[in-house]
Amino acid sequence: MDAPAPASLFHAFQAAVARFGAAPAAKFCEEGVWVERDWNSIAADVKRVADGLLAWGLGPGERVAIMAPTSLSWVVVELALFAVEAIVVPIYPTSGAGDVEHLLNDAGVRLAFVADAALCGHVLDPWQRAPRLAHVVVMNNDSEGFEREDITSLASFVEEGQRQPRFDMEAPPRCQSSDLAFLMYTSGTTGRPKGAMISHGNQMASTCGIYEAELQKPGDVQIFFLPLAHCFAQMLLGNWFLVGGVLVFAQRIETVIDDMGATAPTFFAGVPRLYEKVYNKVVTDGSAAPGLKGFLFRKTIAALSASAATRARGRRFFSFWLLLGTWLVIPKIRQRLLARMGGKMEWMVSGGAPLAAPIMGLFEACGIPLYEGYGLTECMGAATANLGEGRRIGTVGKAVGAMKVRIADDGEVLMKGPSIMAGYWNQPEATRMALDAEGWLHTGDIGVMGDDGRLTITDRKKDIIVTANGKKVAPQNAENALKTCSLVSQVVVYGDRRPYLTALVTINDECSRATLRQNGVEHSELTFRSVSRHPLIRARIQQAFDLHNAHVGRFEMIRRFVVLDHDFTLEGGDMTATLKLRRDRVVKRYDGIIEAMYEAPSLLRRSFTILQALTSAPNRKGASDG
Repeated sequence: MDAPAPASLFHAFQAAVARFGAAPAAKFCEEGVWVERDWNSIAADVKRVADGLLAWGLGPGERVAIMAPTSLSWVVVELALFAVEAIVVPIYPTSGAGDVEHLLNDAGVRLAFVADAALCGHVLDPWQRAPRLAHVVVMNNDSEGFEREDITSLASFVEEGQRQPRFDMEAPPRCQSSDLAFLMYTSGTTGRPKGAMISHGNQMASTCGIYEAELQKPGDVQIFFLPLAHCFAQMLLGNWFLVGGVLVFAQRIETVIDDMGATAPTFFAGVPRLYEKVYNKVVTDGSAAPGLKGFLFRKTIAALSASAATRARGRRFFSFWLLLGTWLVIPKIRQRLLARMGGKMEWMVSGGAPLAAPIMGLFEACGIPLYEGYGLTECMGAATANLGEGRRIGTVGKAVGAMKVRIADDGEVLMKGPSIMAGYWNQPEATRMALDAEGWLHTGDIGVMGDDGRLTITDRKKDIIVTANGKKVAPQNAENALKTCSLVSQVVVYGDRRPYLTALVTINDECSRATLRQNGVEHSELTFRSVSRHPLIRARIQQAFDLHNAHVGRFEMIRRFVVLDHDFTLEGGDMTATLKLRRDRVVKRYDGIIEAMYEAPSLLRRSFTILQALTSAPNRKGASDG
């Protein structure tokens, strides 16, 4: 940056208001109509909430929770909290009561903002065991029915502050770069969530690193759905203040694609799960085309996948089918993709988990670059980014900003820089394990650094499978490869200290039904369970496993797998709020099915046979779920 980096997100917001003023800043859907707000009006809202906080008596350093979906209201409340030197404790709206109770007590939350009456009700039970929590504010003003003085609407909270407004939006902010901005709790994939202590300086270092990498440009329209309880979204929020443009708040994750069509964004950042669904939809629809058209499509997709996989290994690739498909097939895919996303999408970003190379390859072939980055809650966002013309599929790119990245002797990725957290709140031992004496953050990820300085993440250190024969296997490689089969929704590979690898599989219901329809099978009356057990679906998934096994070493082959009759869900505790699998919980929940795959006779090789064996023994632990 030409000018010094802002000391805090609030400093960056003040500068954005001064620069852009009455220019459009945000869009959101209200009762079916897209509403636009400018920078000045957002600043006025921030001042009103800040006045309310001061009138309530909130002091510097107080921990305040926000539990809500991503919205402009969240942004306003967060900025107001920073304005009065409070510390924000983000809570995912999908968090279970146990996690909510843990965060409220661990952080010592005194005031909480919740999105609506439903979430307020969700907080009531944990509140009984969180004695420091004194007040809850309902952000959409729906606080009727609680009849409690310690639960108020945001409108009433703001009204109290207007009786004696005290906050000056144009005065220099009181929060400093070294002050704590967040207790950003980890997603809990490795146990009880830990509160990463993130300063304003940490946040702005991460944001400025991405800004300098030119992730966005002035005038961009970004559609925004990532949870603001996550560092990825917070980094993008800061970038919005630095770059300007319009931030479109999607209604829900389920409506993101439709919202794109309505608002015509130029830029989008998402998680792999969303891109996987788009990819599988494209593949299913295209493969269903009759005759020569469908044949060419299938050949093109196969060649694209092979090309992406080969390029990820740093090699060149040529295929007649890819050359032909570039002229006849890919332009039509691009046209449909662009139309579905509003017609103006220029590039996209994926983060939060690894993305399979064939998915990136498809978007790139369509002229819509899909960049990938890598980071952790503990470094407040991106540590590396695979941006620019020299990017390479399969890597997460080079270090951004002042971040330093290196590989330890055991293959673990280490990072050091100004965006690294100060440590974990109330957990000195966990802090010592994560941050060494020289300030290097031990990420828990295994990676390889190329000669060009580009990082490739191979797996989580704790997830590496060591088979009974001592062979090490990175399960994510197989899982990502298998998820490019359009019928597959999720895969969990297992095999630690076992003689061979096994897997749990869930189906993509929409794509599976499309396959049944294309093969003349009436599916409208079939349940999800029936679709998952249909012989045609099982046979197609078996083909995907056979193809995978044909391209890996013997110890990496997945010898047995089970197709479950339901998908993994966030509500069921199988996934985090950022749609990453909680591997340990999945393995524990389905341990009976996993054990059966090792106990079954050697002749039972295929998923449908194993499934029949499991369901014939309902007393087996976990078997009834399969």
